[in-house]
Amino acid sequence: MRNRTSLLTIVAAIILLLPGVIYAAFNQLDYSARSFGMGNVFVGIADDASSLYANPAGIANMKVWEAQLTYNKLMIGTGDDIGENYLGAVYPTKGYGVFGFSMYTFGDTVYSESVYQLAYAYSALNSSFGVDIKYMSNAFAANDWTNINPYFNTLSKSVISFGFSFYSKFFNDFAIGLFIDDFNSPDIGLTSEEKLPVTLKGGVSYRQKDMVVAVELISRGNLSKVQAGTELTGFRAGDLGIMSFRLGAGFGDGSYFNLSAGTGLKFNLPLIGAGCSFDYGFMLPTAFADGTAGTHKFTLTFTELYKLKDDKVNPEEGLR
Repeated sequence: MRNRTSLLTIVAAIILLLPGVIYAAFNQLDYSARSFGMGNVFVGIADDASSLYANPAGIANMKVWEAQLTYNKLMIGTGDDIGENYLGAVYPTKGYGVFGFSMYTFGDTVYSESVYQLAYAYSALNSSFGVDIKYMSNAFAANDWTNINPYFNTLSKSVISFGFSFYSKFFNDFAIGLFIDDFNSPDIGLTSEEKLPVTLKGGVSYRQKDMVVAVELISRGNLSKVQAGTELTGFRAGDLGIMSFRLGAGFGDGSYFNLSAGTGLKFNLPLIGAGCSFDYGFMLPTAFADGTAGTHKFTLTFTELYKLKDDKVNPEEGLR
């Protein structure tokens, strides 16, 4: 009885705040623990498989295949079982551009979202262009409340979304990224029109040897936020591999103010002939910090074997 009462309370709150819930739908923080630890900045960095979310044009920077797995536990300590899962893969071809695929799921016992994405990017000179298409669906669970509420004459909705992206390097050390996401403003409303707002992302990064610094602006509908972060890498961890350390912050409309930190380790798995990196990111939402231990994200990345030269990091290609 207690569990049923709690469930009905949660669903009732969702219904009362439905416009806000719809507006926040498909508003992922990030797919990767690496960028998560840098305050979610990645539009102007875009150099690994998580570019599929941040800036698909960035996958054109990749010369070898890469696959990522991410697990995220949101707002630990609040009592809600909310989680995210992500699988992404990128495959470069010779002369025909780079292809990518990703699968994302989000939800709890009441509400869930899923996104399936195909992306393609092609580079020319110091720039690259990307397009992506997403199949997106959201659903409410069938329960006592949805069974009696007339709003829920259907419990799920699926739509198609398109995006266009750009990435370019300039002055050797700088790069800029742009991404127009949900360009067609897909309608995700269950019984009435509820269009997702177009998301505009723009970012600039500066890279120098073992350091990268980035700043970006994101606008979604009438809400905007600014994010900044940095990554320091090249720290040799004995025979284990190379370690990285990250810091980031963000602020914006809707009381958005977050602080984040993270770390990562790149190493080789010679038994299976592949390179691997483990990344961890932590974000504390300061505007809603009471009663939560923050959000923790973990990512495993698999790629070709890392090539270490004289135990040093190649400034141009990281570990390669």
